Amino acid sequence: MSIRPKDINASMILSKDALMCYSEDSKTTAKSYILRVGCDEIIRITSNNEQLRAEKNIEDISKLAYSTLEYGVLFDNVRGFVKNSKYNPNISATIKNNPSKFFMYNNGITIVANSISATNLAGNRSMRLDINGFQIVIGGQTLRAIHEFNKENIDNISNYLCNAEVLLRIFMPDIDSNDIHKIAEYTNSQNSIKPSDLKSLSTEQINIERYLDEHNIAYIRKSGDTGSNENKNYKHMIKMEVFGQILKAISGYPEKSTNSMKDIFEKDYDNLFISNFDITSAPIV
Repeated sequence: MSIRPKDINASMILSKDALMCYSEDSKTTAKSYILRVGCDEIIRITSNNEQLRAEKNIEDISKLAYSTLEYGVLFDNVRGFVKNSKYNPNISATIKNNPSKFFMYNNGITIVANSISATNLAGNRSMRLDINGFQIVIGGQTLRAIHEFNKENIDNISNYLCNAEVLLRIFMPDIDSNDIHKIAEYTNSQNSIKPSDLKSLSTEQINIERYLDEHNIAYIRKSGDTGSNENKNYKHMIKMEVFGQILKAISGYPEKSTNSMKDIFEKDYDNLFISNFDITSAPIV
């Protein structure tokens, strides 16, 4: 059983002056896009309402005031939600007080998708983008802050969010080359982020989470998470970092398990989590 969410799809209609197309070379058919998108559109395409995500032309945006975030779009994001982050109030304040400046003040959101379909519309002045199987790998904090601001007041969507724009990058990476995780890891490496967070998207960590979930144990891969199923009452809960410390201790180095977190998720990682790791023993570790 996979713990990955089902594919999440959305459609958008954009003016061509708000869109730039990019491809690695002239021969490739895979194209990526850099967009200027309204925060109300961000609310819509990340809504947990599948019909709303497909509704490209909304005449009455007040319906977005009741939209709820589809948390599945953050499955491949290395960061959980930092509730007490000093940046969250700044995001809300900028949207409310300087919505026209939000595009310049925010780092933006990066999406990876299984496929991107672009269609020119009548007059060749706008384009429809259909993004299928997409994940937000950068900007999860921004996304959740936008949704939290939307929930604060039903008028925020029409008074503020529709007047604020954000930079949106949409890439269609080569799945076979593991580019999805490389995009997340390399771009986050440019900022301050723990080695353990960079490993949270690896296949072996996802497999551990799935296996422990089957044994009613919540495996917390990312800071701020509460388990893969927020509605499940887990018998036990363990953070990935603590799990790594335990593996380090039982591997013969208990004295190094508490002060070598960086080594656990860098130098010693393959030895602890891959080559000498037996997943069937995970529930009793």
